[in-house]
Amino acid sequence: MDDADLLALLPEVQDALAGNFEGIECTVGPGPDLSSKPFFMPFPHLGKQITFLPDISHVDNAGFDPAGLHRLPLSKTSAVFTDGQPGAALELVLGRGSDWKRPLIDLFTRLYPSKWAFLVLELENGRTLFHLLSATSAPICGTGKKEDTPDSVDAQSSASPSESSEPKTGNYTLWIVPVTRVFAIPPPKKKVIRRVVKKKSPGATENGTNGTNGTEVVASEKKRQEEPGSSLNGADSLTDLRKRLTGLTRDTSFTSSSTTINDKFQSALLASRKSSLVESGQLQPSGSRSRIGEPSRKSRSPPLGPIVEVVTPEGRRRSECDICTDPLINCGCGGKAARRKAEVERSMTPAQMGAPEMPSQSGDLPFVVLNKALRLMSYQELARLRQVHPHWDEICGQMLNSGYYQLIDKSDKLLMRLQRLVQKDPGLYYPTSVLTNIQVHVLNQVDVMRAALDEGVGCFPYGILLDKTFGFLKQIEDMINSGKQTDVSWESVAVLAKRASMHYKDNLEGIMEERLGESARLKAAHKLIRLDSFLVETSVQKMEKDNAKTRDDIMWEMEQLQQSNEKLRKDNRELKQNQMKLEARIDILEQKFKTMARLFS
Repeated sequence: MDDADLLALLPEVQDALAGNFEGIECTVGPGPDLSSKPFFMPFPHLGKQITFLPDISHVDNAGFDPAGLHRLPLSKTSAVFTDGQPGAALELVLGRGSDWKRPLIDLFTRLYPSKWAFLVLELENGRTLFHLLSATSAPICGTGKKEDTPDSVDAQSSASPSESSEPKTGNYTLWIVPVTRVFAIPPPKKKVIRRVVKKKSPGATENGTNGTNGTEVVASEKKRQEEPGSSLNGADSLTDLRKRLTGLTRDTSFTSSSTTINDKFQSALLASRKSSLVESGQLQPSGSRSRIGEPSRKSRSPPLGPIVEVVTPEGRRRSECDICTDPLINCGCGGKAARRKAEVERSMTPAQMGAPEMPSQSGDLPFVVLNKALRLMSYQELARLRQVHPHWDEICGQMLNSGYYQLIDKSDKLLMRLQRLVQKDPGLYYPTSVLTNIQVHVLNQVDVMRAALDEGVGCFPYGILLDKTFGFLKQIEDMINSGKQTDVSWESVAVLAKRASMHYKDNLEGIMEERLGESARLKAAHKLIRLDSFLVETSVQKMEKDNAKTRDDIMWEMEQLQQSNEKLRKDNRELKQNQMKLEARIDILEQKFKTMARLFS
């Protein structure tokens, strides 16, 4: 399950819990650091590959190998196994509210009707609990620690719904990750009791057997231990017998049967890890177990360079030859001896194998000092120092990549220089031929990993190859400057380059192709995001232009209205003045008429 599926699930979860809680905050992130307070787990992350075993009492019958995985006990009979690798998780911060399990179960049942299972980590007031929600069983609860007693675990898992539905007094946080596999535990094989009855007939039998010689009649009878209340009668007995015989044939060739859940996420999971045989539930013969652990080695590679070390299915970290980090040193078999050694180690019991060696912790060495100190070392030593710490792995990997690019550039420039000088000085024919052979038989052999290096999904792991090739280029430069010819034994480096090419194709090419595909998908998603951002920005600019135009039109109309208002006010003042003048003349005329009336009277 990738980030896109979690992002698509995020609004559904938020809507399902909105009615039961006052506040909900949903995000998609890497999850908590389980190795710190308050979790104190032996692994840092919830993991990418999570396996659920409903019944651990019959784990031997299931063919499940828990080596290299971390166990989280949930109840007296069930447990969860995780690889502890960093992955995406759905983080929920909930306020005051009621039970969150029932809405999530209803939601997952509606979205994935057939098969689903999720592991939920709950944190409330410093108290941590692990919950397992699945479509085939009731919710299971546990602290995930080995010191839990069966009684306490059962008490937690059998909590009544009334207690879970009571409103919480404070905020708490949930981290939800999908379970990738649920192992179907087969029933134990039933015992077969074979009883042989020998009889001697005293006389001649009906079929003509002579009784004087004491002929023995042998009768074979098979009985099975049946459960109380079960019987075989008539046609039902024949059907039941066929089923049991089929079950016996399956038990003889059964190795492991795993049920893949979350059909919606299966396509994304199969694209990221090439383990279709195991995930599809096909039966694997016992002789093919050595190839089952290869997808797990690819998925558990280090961040920068999976080239440095290989993780066996038992969880042991080792280099390709169990001698050093550089796969080319003391490896005369091209990786075949290492695979044979891995097959021998798989046959060993867990008690015989030692604990996996963990890399040392990072010190307080400043970056500038560390960088200067590493630059004084050879590329072979840099390849070994990559396994000290992930921070050292990043720095040494960048130095190895830089050395590879410097080697290519220096070789090309030196060859062009020799091609110009060999026309004037025929004595430079030998260094020209040596450098040409180095480019053809050494550099071209490892050029297959150039695409992965250019994309930044890995680093160049063969430090001894860089050291020896740089030494040859130094000898060629000395021959050009001094004019003296010295023998250059480039054939040994050509053998190392061929071995490096075989090692890359056998162990690293699939990982690099997977990472290149992931990088291409991320680039495509980035381009889509940039395109969406450009469309949004264009729409915003268009809306801003329309808004500015509308604002200008409104301002112009307001100015026109203000001018009209001023003109109307001026006209009103003039009309009032004319009215006052007319009223004054009317008063004068009235006085004149009154005077004339008095005179006439």
